Amino acid sequence: MNQVALREEGQRLTNQLNSMGDEFKRALPTHIPPERFQRIAITAINRNPSLLAADRKSLLEACLLAAQDGLLPDGREAALVMFGKAVQYMPMVAGIRKKVYQSGEIQSLVARVARKNDVFQVIYGDDEKIVHEPALFDAGEMIAVYAIATYRDGSKAREVMTIEDVNRIRAISRSANGGPWKDHYEEMAKKTVIRRLSKSLPLSAEADEVIRRDDRFYDMDRPPATIHQIPADRQPRTIAARLDSFAGEYAEPEEPDQSPAAEPAPRPAAPAASGLEAKPSELAHDGADIPTMPPEIAAAMEQGRLARRGGYARDVPRPLAYTKKRAEAEAFLRGWDEENYETQAEEAGVV
Repeated sequence: MNQVALREEGQRLTNQLNSMGDEFKRALPTHIPPERFQRIAITAINRNPSLLAADRKSLLEACLLAAQDGLLPDGREAALVMFGKAVQYMPMVAGIRKKVYQSGEIQSLVARVARKNDVFQVIYGDDEKIVHEPALFDAGEMIAVYAIATYRDGSKAREVMTIEDVNRIRAISRSANGGPWKDHYEEMAKKTVIRRLSKSLPLSAEADEVIRRDDRFYDMDRPPATIHQIPADRQPRTIAARLDSFAGEYAEPEEPDQSPAAEPAPRPAAPAASGLEAKPSELAHDGADIPTMPPEIAAAMEQGRLARRGGYARDVPRPLAYTKKRAEAEAFLRGWDEENYETQAEEAGVV
């Protein structure tokens, strides 16, 4: 984009974010005014003009998810990160620390980097402790990173990772060779050890949700997405329709052919060697099932298919992650799975 186009697109995005004031107000904790959140989001986007060319719906959704977690997308608490054309928000060190403190059980949480010429010892046994005396000059390259949490009663929890440990985590990150890992390696190393320590701490449901959300940036062997119950007073009203409107990218799903002569084409079975064998639950409905499917279930399935088609992970969208939306959440996952089957089959040359 040239400078004129950037300014015009920036103004359009500013108007879109300002028009979402009610959604931000419902999602944000009471101590963060929506106007402040919007200003910070606009500033962050202006500092990274490439976000203006990103998928607009994913950018707006990333901002809303940060608001729901009560984190500011200022680069310290959270960052807006691009994956191809899509945007996701990533919790950062200050954001994770903020949520851990809000649990009420932790008095302090610190993370430090140890370098080659520092005095650095890790002592285990009956009297565990970490000894670290940083070198003031010529500290050398990083060799380790550690985090210490202090409980209200004064007891401590510790986690130490070598630089090799950190790099193994980096290697499975979706942005291993770019984004924060490239520009802010030390910050990401600290966040990595804090994440690992946090999983052994007594956290609030909201803090756990932030950690779980950050896990999505890593290719780990995780169980299928689960549906979490969120307190009623924190449940935002759905904004899916408004996001679609803002982004201008919503397409109605095609109506099925209802003519008597049209028969649903059977889904081809994948060869046994491909590992893509169809399961009964993954097969398409026949025509008799379609009229009886509730509209909201059909819409959720289509949303799941669109999410897989767009390259998004198999994670239940936040608006569906409530107990009362369980059926729709399951329909979303079913749609994602069916689309995933078709995509893999197509790539394997089965269709």
